[in-house]
Amino acid sequence: MSQTDIESKILDKMNTHGAVGCKLVFEYGKITHFCSSGDIAGEGTLGGFVRSETEGSADMNEHLVALISPHVANIPGTEYLNVGRNRIRLGPIRCMQYSQTIDIYPVKVDDLKIRSCNTRFRTESGEELYAKSGIEISRGAIVHIWGRSIRPGLGIVEEKDIERENGKLVVIRNRYPDREFAMPGDSGAMVCYYDAIEQVLYAVAMLMGPYTGENTHIRYVAQILHDGLRVLSSLNHCSLTLCEDSH
Repeated sequence: MSQTDIESKILDKMNTHGAVGCKLVFEYGKITHFCSSGDIAGEGTLGGFVRSETEGSADMNEHLVALISPHVANIPGTEYLNVGRNRIRLGPIRCMQYSQTIDIYPVKVDDLKIRSCNTRFRTESGEELYAKSGIEISRGAIVHIWGRSIRPGLGIVEEKDIERENGKLVVIRNRYPDREFAMPGDSGAMVCYYDAIEQVLYAVAMLMGPYTGENTHIRYVAQILHDGLRVLSSLNHCSLTLCEDSH
């Protein structure tokens, strides 16, 4: 049905019900979806967004940075970060420095695309909240992800503070035997912990992939976010932090 046909049918209905003499104004547009943590990012998942602050000579320069998995960024021929099913182009892949010892890759968002970005994260029930980082989670902590394949993935921290160069890792297992925490395509998803008592959401780590160890059950390894942001901040001479209500 064409646009004109739709308008004619609306006017006919109004006349039938006695709404005579009214002037109708039709406004047309299209829906643009925000890019959010958990969206498709290339062949992986968008971890989320952080803000980058660089102290200049006159003021504080601030930018928005998207976080993805390095193996997604390093696919040959990948020049831009395309997010979501509509493949919104957020920014060039090779704009910022990263470390091969940290499994988090930063992408500076083009200024014109900042308004297309949702800087909040989600609880496992789907509520959107601004997250905090730096929490020391314990073994047995209940965590979750929103990935391109599993929405949401439900897990339990099995091991924490596994030391490696430039940062620590955390190992997660399935919360339920018949439900996987993550699947291929979820690399880069943000591992979150929700403190139900304080009603605070924490962004804890970014998912790397399956973990092979002595145990036979499926486990997954993730890069602690706080350590990753610390290293990336040093490399890029800036301060990378999670966004707050005012950003």
